Amino acid sequence: MQIGHLHVENFRSYGAIDIDLRQFNVVLGQNASGKSSFIDVLRFLRDIPRNGLDNAISMQGGAGFLRNLCTEKVEPLRIRVSLHDHYIAPLESVKEGRRQVARSLQGDELVYDFQVRFNQRGDGYRVLRDELTFHCCIHTSRRVERKWVERSEPGTEGRLVVHLNGRTMASQFVADSGEGVLSPDDLLGYPYVERVFGAPGVRRPLLLELPFLPFVFSETVGWGLRDIAVYDFDPKLPKRAVPVTGRRQLEEDGSNLAIVLQGILKDRAAHKRFLNLVKYLLPFVVDMNVERVAGRSFLLRLRETFVEHADIPATFLSDGTITVLALVVAIAFESRPIVVLEEPERNVHPSLMSKILGLVREAASDKQIILTTHNPEVVRHVDFGDVLLTSRGSDGLSRIGRPADDNEVRVLVDSEIGLDEVFVNDLWSQS
Repeated sequence: MQIGHLHVENFRSYGAIDIDLRQFNVVLGQNASGKSSFIDVLRFLRDIPRNGLDNAISMQGGAGFLRNLCTEKVEPLRIRVSLHDHYIAPLESVKEGRRQVARSLQGDELVYDFQVRFNQRGDGYRVLRDELTFHCCIHTSRRVERKWVERSEPGTEGRLVVHLNGRTMASQFVADSGEGVLSPDDLLGYPYVERVFGAPGVRRPLLLELPFLPFVFSETVGWGLRDIAVYDFDPKLPKRAVPVTGRRQLEEDGSNLAIVLQGILKDRAAHKRFLNLVKYLLPFVVDMNVERVAGRSFLLRLRETFVEHADIPATFLSDGTITVLALVVAIAFESRPIVVLEEPERNVHPSLMSKILGLVREAASDKQIILTTHNPEVVRHVDFGDVLLTSRGSDGLSRIGRPADDNEVRVLVDSEIGLDEVFVNDLWSQS
């Protein structure tokens, strides 16, 4: 899954965000320009399916800090996000004579549109919009001589719109052929009203909060968004022994690195691949292992060329070494579809950034990666078109855009000033 277009209105310091995300994105910005607020949009989208809307708002500091802070008037918060993948929505499976025929909706884009109005005071709110649109085509599969033959039905391109109307989930297929609006009853043989949610007096869930939409997808759009990872490593945490009862998926602060590495190092192929990547970045590393301490904890130990007669416990490793190990795991071994790396250059020598960014670009072929940084050394090693630049105007509102689309900035970069100089001197804000 990949985020395509992101449209946001009235979120923290942003009046509006209207941006297309690529497979690899590098977010730059001066202090207080809106870089963190942009990442918080992704956190908010992740937290709604993980924890529910009420908790997602609370985790952002409540409505008072989530809504636009630069105006006294409370405008609705809106997030519209397009998600790209190959989606299949089963419709029906019937027999035509001796042949089995299955019909489904298939497409490569889902669009989720959510809008909420906050009360003037307090954390109260009202959901104004909650809609999922599936851009798709009807496909028919027939079993012929023990093989399934699939084709799209001519003239069936359109969009399936799903929304919660009061406490009722409804869906409608809108054809692109100019024949008007067709309900699933007319075209698909599927009921228009699907399910009733909740009891009187209880807030109905958002589409993002539902565990499944049985008539549309085997899993909802929320299941993809909930796997967004926002890594912000604290190298002090992985140096400690970690209880054996922790998760095998890397925590976003890196605290359970020893547990994750214990699983990687047990697999011979994964061990070899991980060690090769680490040696590529840190040539002094010979090997590593994870020690079980008192039967209750795991502690990472590393062997260096400088001290080959003993393994060094994680407690005595440098912050930079720990950060590199965590980055390699996050970049090359975690299966999250969307990964955010917050300032990965912290504690890492500038000479390594070119190699690290090479690994990131390679990994971006399988997952969408968003990297934030303040470091000009990082900027020197990224493509101009992958950069997103944040700034803040005199009205207090943040903006984010691609400097590659700004003719004046392109002239500056083409004149050999360099993107790093544009960033360091904040020339985009002045253009």
